[in-house]
Order: sequence, then C-alpha cells, then structure tokens
Amino acid sequence: LYLRKGRGDTRVCKIYDSPCLPENEAVFAITTHGIDDAKD
Repeated sequence: LYLRKGRGDTRVCKIYDSPCLPENEAVFAITTHGIDDAKD
C-alpha cells in the first residue's frame, strides 16, 4: 500500500503490489469523526 496526501483533508491509498488484488486507488478523508468517504 502507498499512502499519499491529496487536496485538503483527503488522502489516497494505492494498491500497487498485491498477489490477489488489482492495482487501484481509493480516496478517503480524515475528519474529526475518524476516516470517512471523500467529498467531491
């Protein structure tokens, strides 16, 4: 997994080397309530 900072409070998690999962990215936000879906 590769974690990087996105715009504002968003973060991006990229799967880049997994034997059973395809390469993909997930965008999420860290809020006062914990980890949440990123707002567009």
